[in-house]
Amino acid sequence: MRSSALIPAYGVLQVAGAVCLAILACLAILAALEVDARRMPVAAALVPAWMSGEAAGARARLALGRGDGPGAVGEARIAVRNRPIAPQPLVLLARASRAAGVEDARALRAAGTRGWRAGPAQLAAADGALAGRRYEEAARHIAALMATPDLRGEGSGLLDILLRTPAGRDAFADLLGEGGRWQGPGLRLASAVNEPHNLATTLELAARRGAAPACRHLRVVAITFRNSGLDEEAARFWPGECRER
Repeated sequence: MRSSALIPAYGVLQVAGAVCLAILACLAILAALEVDARRMPVAAALVPAWMSGEAAGARARLALGRGDGPGAVGEARIAVRNRPIAPQPLVLLARASRAAGVEDARALRAAGTRGWRAGPAQLAAADGALAGRRYEEAARHIAALMATPDLRGEGSGLLDILLRTPAGRDAFADLLGEGGRWQGPGLRLASAVNEPHNLATTLELAARRGAAPACRHLRVVAITFRNSGLDEEAARFWPGECRER
């Protein structure tokens, strides 16, 4: 009797063990898809919301790419909930909110505060400072972006926005006087993509204040201007030769 009673119980244990192994296998697959979501966005669609961090972020970026602001906001909120410490989900939430027509200033400021050395945090902070017309703060974050190799393009794009206003040009001219390693690569890129007149005005203003960047950096900008037929703009800030060694 005992042996016959044990047989069903053993069968139940076997089934339960098989179910547990299947669940663990599914979780392992979902975890792998979650990790791969950033470089394989197609995998993001297979990860459920309760497990989505990278995957929700990937889905938010895809939604932004197709112009679905509200959809991006929903996915970005999932990413923030599941990755509350990292700044990147907050950056996504701020951008998604803007795309949906609702500025999320709290997300921008939080992203700029957490992990402030990270490029995405600087990007969010610069974007938020520009939106709030805090031009001195924006100038510093933009300079930090222009020192970040993989985000120099974004930094230069924000610089273009900053230099459209007199207050923004004033803030950036003052910052140029402080020097920094960002100025070489930053000004080289800025000279090619920014509005020439605004950049020339800012560099001329810095020179009048005795805050001009190193002549070797100015020369690169001047050469770019002259190659584009902007000799008069170049003459506003570059003396024509450098005495530096």
